Amino acid sequence: MLGGRQRRMLSLAAREADIVSISLLDPGGPDYATRVDWVRHAAGPRFDELELHVNASLVAVNTTPAQQELERIAARTGQAPDQVVHSPGSLVGSVQQIIDALHARREQFGLSYYVVQARNIEAFAPVIAGLG
Repeated sequence: MLGGRQRRMLSLAAREADIVSISLLDPGGPDYATRVDWVRHAAGPRFDELELHVNASLVAVNTTPAQQELERIAARTGQAPDQVVHSPGSLVGSVQQIIDALHARREQFGLSYYVVQARNIEAFAPVIAGLG
């Protein structure tokens, strides 16, 4: 796994790694789709063999994310709270809504590899079961 947020590092990762981690921590930087395009271009024909990774910065299954948590993540990522909720790194909604979002992100971006923090594992377990 190699990753980053700038074109040069993502291009290296696309050429050399099996898993490309695309960072969402870049206030004012290019959007996620642009970064995926960088990876796609640099990977060439091997793009379909890559796993694209993102850290799940916000996990809220069957609950509304607390405003304090949204503001913390927004400050860390340089986004507005509404952008955080709709980010590829956010898994927010009912179990079925999150499953649908995961499928949509896989279709749109090729995103297939998430890391969910240990503190969210129990809440996220029904999503895993639903994906099975």
